[in-house]
Formats: sequence, C-alpha cells, structure tokens
Amino acid sequence: KELVFSGNLEVSTEALHHLFQHEQDEKFHLMQTYLSHPDYRISGAALWCAARESRNNQKLQDQFKIKASVEQTLRQLPKIADKEKKQFLKIICANVIGAVEIPELYPYLHFLFNDPSLEVIRAAIDNAGQTHQTEYLPAFIQLLRRKELWESVQEAMMQYGSDIIPMLHFHLNKPYVNKNIRLGIPRILNLLGTQKSVDVLIQNLATRDPLVRYEVVT
Repeated sequence: KELVFSGNLEVSTEALHHLFQHEQDEKFHLMQTYLSHPDYRISGAALWCAARESRNNQKLQDQFKIKASVEQTLRQLPKIADKEKKQFLKIICANVIGAVEIPELYPYLHFLFNDPSLEVIRAAIDNAGQTHQTEYLPAFIQLLRRKELWESVQEAMMQYGSDIIPMLHFHLNKPYVNKNIRLGIPRILNLLGTQKSVDVLIQNLATRDPLVRYEVVT
C-alpha cells in the first residue's frame, strides 16, 4: 500500500495491480477508493490499472467507467492551468487507451499525436502501437518527419509485423517522399527481421540518395 504513494507512475500502478490481484472480497471497492483519490497522480495510476485489469472484461470496464473517465478527463484539459498535471493526465489517457480494448477511444490518440509535449506524443505513439490498429499507420509514417520521434515510431510500427512491409517499401522507394520519413524506415525493416524485409532493404541498396543508402546499409 505504501508503494501506491511512491510518486512513480509505473510503481504506483504495479502496486495497485498487486493489491487488486490479491484482494479476495472487495476488489471493486478497493479500486474505486483509489479512482476517487484527491491526488490526480493516484487516481490516474488507478485508472490505468483499472484499464489493464478490465481489458477483456466488459463488465469491469462498465463498473470502472473507463470510457467515460477518459472522455471526461480529456474534456477538462483546457480548464487545467497546471502544465505538469495536464501532461500527466494526457499520458494517463494514452496509457488507458492502449491498455483497454475500447475502439471508441482510439481516435483520441490522433489528438494526442499533435500535442506540444514530446512525452505525451511518445506515450500516444507507444500505446497506439499496442492496439495494432491499422488506422494509426498513416499517422506513424508522417510522424517519422520528426527525428526525435523516430525511436517511438519505429518500435510501434515494428509491432504490426510483416503486413506493413509493402507500405514501408512504397515510401522508402519514392524520392519525392519526405527525406526524414525515408531515413526512418530502414530501421523498422531491420526490426521486423524477416526475409521479406531484408529483400526490401536489398532492393533499395541502389538508391541515389547517399543518406538513405547509408541507413539501408547500416
């Protein structure tokens, strides 16, 4: 219980997960207590934990009001002056959407892709990748324009497997595509680690752009 108040989001969430799993009779009451906690860090960690616990349980999703809580939190953001609190809540919403299978919440990650905070954008990318929803792939490609987001986008796209190779090949092979997008694609192909992805890299060894060719080679 002391670890719930650790001040670290991951630690607090894991502590709540442990308490929830080991509570025999009052699981729902336990989680509701933390969901309504006055400290937004605790209630945020509880919401993320509740989302994880109810991923495949529609009844729990309804009991914990996951969808309503995310939508209400996002609606309240413009009224929050505290920048740290606002960023924290956006990250929580991204984490919840990635953890719980509620398709109606997926569009909100597109909103978070455009946030001024890199931490929020990275959280949105990471959690979008966890959903494996193809609706995010065009956005991922465009986010490769920003080198500071490469690692997050590359790791997220890698989770989609070999089905995205034709799309990656298309963008890598076109000289008119934004340079950063082309530069960011070879590592995704490398992370996929299939013969098909290797074949695409080999096919692009002769590209005229030396920077893109370097990324393909390395």
